[in-house]
Amino acid sequence: MHLSQPALSRQIQALEKKLGVQLFERIGKRLVLTAEGDDLMMHSAQLLDQAQALINRAYGLEHGHVGLLRIGASPQTISGLISPVITEFARLYPNVNLVISEAHNDALVELVENGGVHMAIASRTNNSNLVGRELFNAELFAVMPDTHLAKGLRMIDIRELAEQRFLVLRRGFLTRQLFDHACARAGIRPRIMLESDSTHTIISLARDGHGIAVVSSSAREVHHLDNSAALVSAGKTISDMVYALWHPNRYRPASLPAFVDLLERYAEGLDIALATPVSAVDFSGAGVQIETPRGTVRARAVIITASVNVLKSGAIRFTPELPAETRSAIDGLGMGALTKLALKFEGTKFGQSSWTQFFDSGSRGDLVNFEFWPWGNDLVVAHFGGDYARSVAAQGEAAAVEHMLGRFVAILGEDARKAFRGGRLAGWSADPYALGGYSIAKPGQSQARDALAMPVANRLWFAGEASAGAGSMTAGGAALAGARAIAMIRKVI
Repeated sequence: MHLSQPALSRQIQALEKKLGVQLFERIGKRLVLTAEGDDLMMHSAQLLDQAQALINRAYGLEHGHVGLLRIGASPQTISGLISPVITEFARLYPNVNLVISEAHNDALVELVENGGVHMAIASRTNNSNLVGRELFNAELFAVMPDTHLAKGLRMIDIRELAEQRFLVLRRGFLTRQLFDHACARAGIRPRIMLESDSTHTIISLARDGHGIAVVSSSAREVHHLDNSAALVSAGKTISDMVYALWHPNRYRPASLPAFVDLLERYAEGLDIALATPVSAVDFSGAGVQIETPRGTVRARAVIITASVNVLKSGAIRFTPELPAETRSAIDGLGMGALTKLALKFEGTKFGQSSWTQFFDSGSRGDLVNFEFWPWGNDLVVAHFGGDYARSVAAQGEAAAVEHMLGRFVAILGEDARKAFRGGRLAGWSADPYALGGYSIAKPGQSQARDALAMPVANRLWFAGEASAGAGSMTAGGAALAGARAIAMIRKVI
């Protein structure tokens, strides 16, 4: 303790005088605690522990390991981005109390300015002095009824929907702000049927045929819908950048940078550009330039998963021309037209168990394989191919479903029509972004699949089921081919 015996004795005496109790008594040559001293020592140990805990907490607050973090976001951002970030943040910082506030864009900016939250995920307003980091670009999408004539389009101009009824979010949401500004620029007075706080609500109403729902690409649901299209105006997407925003002159917890880092990492997964067909790939320089309707994308390497028939069609222009080995590989492959059409039935199983198959050659020899109740679902899936499949797919989904239902009814009788509830067509041969079903190797060209998988200038990698070798013609093979391309790119760049 670096104290002499006399000095220690004087400190003990001074402490006993201040406390008014005797702490020690001398027994022979030893000092022992009195009963009062023993009691106070126990409480002193507790105080020392609390003092150390206070020091530790101060350290944790300084380094972001403990404390309170208040975050603000819109409902769709909470669902699509915040939710997975919370899980990871709680694992890394279990002692930080995270509080989430839900609001629309204008209210979120106000919360940050007034100190209601430490940070908000929102778009900047013109009069805001907030600072932050870019997270993702929010684009407008239109969700249409299943019966809408524009269903299946990748993008649609807002002017083409001028006479439609709209289902929109309330004023204050970024989605609504973008929509109002786009309508004003296009000279449209929109017919608004419903204003809501819920993206899920307006999507559900749109699917039931009550209007066109206008939603943001940040909404998780929009990426899983086949009846959504990117809204454009004068050929350009309607969008705005979304940031992690905070006030430069207000207190920010030490845990905030770690949370923003996680947001950036997870927001990278939101940068999915739907309705963006590639028209040209230029690998003449050090990297690769990709031309799309939304502008030029630059990268060090590219994985190309376009189908064989799309590559053959010339829809994608390559500069310089692909090497002879790659062109020969593409020429050595083709695509069949195997097509699937699902018919949904309720109330009867027609006396058939799962995976039962009926083969119908029809009056002209157009073979169809009807597969009953796959995986226990209430579906009968029709498999058919060749020129017959191409002609059926070319009719469009509604006509194709009615045609295939007619063939099914011809086998099982008119009662089957009464149990019918709907159908969907996987018409790949009529899809301009597929132009066929599965790839096939021409006679004597089995090596073409491996040749197609070879990189071009260490910047272009072709993947998909056509280059999957033994896994060709399967979704699993396509996934494996993509994983192989990623692994090769990592070694190169």
